[in-house]
Amino acid sequence: MTEAGGRPRRGWWASNWVWVVPVGCLGLVAIAVALVGGLVFAVFGSLRQSWACEHGLELVRGSPAVVAALGEPIEAGFWVSGSVSVSGPSGSADLAVPIHGPKGTGTLYVRATRKAGAWSLERAEVAVEGRAERIELLEENAPPALEVRGPGGVLSRPIPAAADPSTEDPRCASPGSRP
Repeated sequence: MTEAGGRPRRGWWASNWVWVVPVGCLGLVAIAVALVGGLVFAVFGSLRQSWACEHGLELVRGSPAVVAALGEPIEAGFWVSGSVSVSGPSGSADLAVPIHGPKGTGTLYVRATRKAGAWSLERAEVAVEGRAERIELLEENAPPALEVRGPGGVLSRPIPAAADPSTEDPRCASPGSRP
């Protein structure tokens, strides 16, 4: 086929490649950005949903020293950094969680291990922006470790000495200590 001037008629690709190529490239770039963004969102979301992060935030919100420094409500930021590794019944977590309240900002540092299917916090502390010393959360909340036992995720703490039945019931005392 020819056009009115006797020139051969150009095909669709020859007429439209000038806008198809840039639009196609931009489309591929948009898809790549969406995939990478989704991956980043999933990674940071999974760190934020980890046992160590959730229980560290519980300690933060229950800490009078942190509440006094940051105010209430205390919220966690999105950009949680660190790592969580789980392999069967064992694992570890080492996280830095940005936190903020109406009075200021800080970072929650949490280290936890999982042994025989039970998580325990080894370290939980808050670095408040503008303060040199950190707030130790485990020392402030008395028990040296918090543990979760069983599939229900029940939070358990060591029994305080005053509530320890072996100190109250003479039948539980050692033979040499009976009156």
